[in-house]
Amino acid sequence: AVRAPPPAPPVWPERLSMAFDIDRPGRRHAQTATLYYDWPGRRNLLLIDAPGEHTLHDLELGNHSSYFFTPATRACKTFRVPVGVLSPDWLAGADYHGRTTVGSEEADVWTKADFIVYYAAASSGVPLRWDFLDGSGMNQTVHAGSYVPGERPPSEALWEPPAYCPPT
Repeated sequence: AVRAPPPAPPVWPERLSMAFDIDRPGRRHAQTATLYYDWPGRRNLLLIDAPGEHTLHDLELGNHSSYFFTPATRACKTFRVPVGVLSPDWLAGADYHGRTTVGSEEADVWTKADFIVYYAAASSGVPLRWDFLDGSGMNQTVHAGSYVPGERPPSEALWEPPAYCPPT
């Protein structure tokens, strides 16, 4: 029998929002997060919440600058990241590993650069889960919830690093 070629990896829309839960070994509670992705603006924003903690903003910009800041405490760390904001087709060239079930949905599974295992709904390509594998014991699993193509953050000001952040 002739085997069908594997499906192409999903491509993200140019803008989206996605809510998800983050499970990390050693954390007492899962974190919840909302991702805003804006490829035309070359920017990516994660708003991360955990019980008893202030909201952490993780802002990544196309100039390879990354800002981790907490407005409630005015704390900020800046980094230079070599990868920058991922393009919508960032899974291109990923290795396909077949299908499995995530929750109650059939999912296609890909790995990329021995760093991530990505699960997308076989019927739609919508992200369901991804596992980050960094080799240092800081592995985490992200369980996707809502997925809204085209959605932007509630305020354009969220795309700006605050003045109290040092330059990268």
